[in-house]
Amino acid sequence: MRVSDLGKTSFVWLLACGITAVAGCGSSDNPGAPLGAGGSGGTTHACTGSGECAPPVPYCEPGGGVCVECLGDANCTNGRKCDPASYRCVRCVTDAQCGGGEPYCSPTTKECVACVSSSHCGGGTQVCDPSSGHCVAGCTTSGDCSAASGRPYCDTSKSLCVECLGDGNCSGGHPYCLPAEFRCVECLADSNCHNNETCRQSDHACHGG
Repeated sequence: MRVSDLGKTSFVWLLACGITAVAGCGSSDNPGAPLGAGGSGGTTHACTGSGECAPPVPYCEPGGGVCVECLGDANCTNGRKCDPASYRCVRCVTDAQCGGGEPYCSPTTKECVACVSSSHCGGGTQVCDPSSGHCVAGCTTSGDCSAASGRPYCDTSKSLCVECLGDGNCSGGHPYCLPAEFRCVECLADSNCHNNETCRQSDHACHGG
């Protein structure tokens, strides 16, 4: 092959690989590598079969055509279950998979917890803290909350001490108060991020760029 032909071939390959989402090209070390896993960054990869995926998301989800962690309980280890909603290996999917002092399955964290509502706390002044899944002392005003605990404000609608009630209670690298959960986070939407980063809703942190 002539040098000029080789140059043309290399240019076409580089142009195709510049659009990785369409062409599915691998790295320069292995151009034919499958799309595989997104790793801890949470990148989603399209697929038509599990052969195009790699750990930690080695299976191709039939309905959505993306690489996922599991398709069934058999794909999980250490007694964990495959959540049919997210195709992730989790501690539990139903209350029946929990027991002892943590008999309830948290619908958000999919971990076994002591409570998911204040009705599980035996009445009195105890309320369920959804972030920890445990019963804690309730509050009626912010004066009932301790700044040392990192939750100095009272969410009176839930009688629960929280980290923030609004953005004005947050600062530094976590300047926004996440509604409903009342905790300070890095971002609520993509517009809160910089350098072409996006706000990942699973942890409300800026990623990519």
